[in-house]
Amino acid sequence: GITALKPSKNGGTREQLWRSEQMSPSTVSLVALGGKIFAINGAGVLNVADRATGERGWKVRISDVKANGGFSGSPVAAGKHLVAVTERGLVQIVDVSGQEGAVAGSLQLPLNAETKELVLCTPALSRGAIYVRTDSALWRVGGE
Repeated sequence: GITALKPSKNGGTREQLWRSEQMSPSTVSLVALGGKIFAINGAGVLNVADRATGERGWKVRISDVKANGGFSGSPVAAGKHLVAVTERGLVQIVDVSGQEGAVAGSLQLPLNAETKELVLCTPALSRGAIYVRTDSALWRVGGE
């Protein structure tokens, strides 16, 4: 689960603002965007919650982890989208601006199956491109 804490002003005891057992991010970090937080669980489901209250909102499956591998790298945010990449190189772009999250686009990186090439990194975003590092290559998707 996730616990939101308010730090003390003088180094004393922190105040617990809220706790959610439903928001379980597996090994990846959370992403804060606007007034919401996003977490991808171990089953490949993206969950959203209100950042101030922890109240859970929508959820959407963005990957079949058995087919595409789990997520080792954290998702990143840009505008109204989150970008997440599975260990087996499935790049997912999720529009998080609506009432429900929706996969807006996806691309399978042509990883080398013979060497069992993996994506274990958090993607980087720059000038409209998504950069993904694998065991043996740096991929650029889109951009100038």
